[in-house]
Amino acid sequence: VLASLALIASPAFAQGPAPVDPAAAAAAREMLVSMRYKEVAAAGMQQMVQAIPQQLRTMEAARINASAASAADKKKSLEQVEQKISFTLTAMRSLLADPTLMDELMTETAALYARTFTLGEIRQLTAFYATPLGQKMLLSMPVVMAESAQISNRILGPRVKSMMQQVTQS
Repeated sequence: VLASLALIASPAFAQGPAPVDPAAAAAAREMLVSMRYKEVAAAGMQQMVQAIPQQLRTMEAARINASAASAADKKKSLEQVEQKISFTLTAMRSLLADPTLMDELMTETAALYARTFTLGEIRQLTAFYATPLGQKMLLSMPVVMAESAQISNRILGPRVKSMMQQVTQS
């Protein structure tokens, strides 16, 4: 809590992001177009939507089965989870269907790149993404990121579960 308060009170946080060079922002937007940012982001969001049901089932089943509720109540709660999943998926699909979402993400991401990289660096990145290796990287990233998340969950999951058990037993 103290660290969060210190961060909030810091002058850098209060000032907001640094100004963006318009030329760098335009170059970053061009880079994002060459990276097929909208397609990649949409694919990533679709993967997220597809992962939600299993994540919710797993999380809610663990919570429900750990409770002291009767078997009948647990069964009813698990059935309610399926309704939550259906509602959540409908809400997520509606949210992702917003036609302004991708444009807004692209604008903000271009500004982020423009603040992070120089105009020359953005041009170098754009040139890289135009190469066969850059294109392969773009096509491979959704799979690499999904598998990386699975690896993280497999390795971190048991450790977090153990830590949470220790915390709740303290």
